[in-house]
Amino acid sequence: MLVVHCLSKPYEKKWINIVEALILLDLFAATAAILQPHDAYSGKGLAVVLVLLPFLYALPVGVWLLGQAIW
Repeated sequence: MLVVHCLSKPYEKKWINIVEALILLDLFAATAAILQPHDAYSGKGLAVVLVLLPFLYALPVGVWLLGQAIW
């Protein structure tokens, strides 16, 4: 899905395509961390961090959009 997204660039605005690609890359890395058989704990811990990461960089965007709507 990440490759298809990067090749097709479905959104008109460049920054939306970049954010979407980062989210897909993050989910890919989380999946790879979960499926890594070497260490059961570090892979799952990394996966939890990677799954929460999109929420952390969506929070400033949401605050900014809310600020734009209020002002």
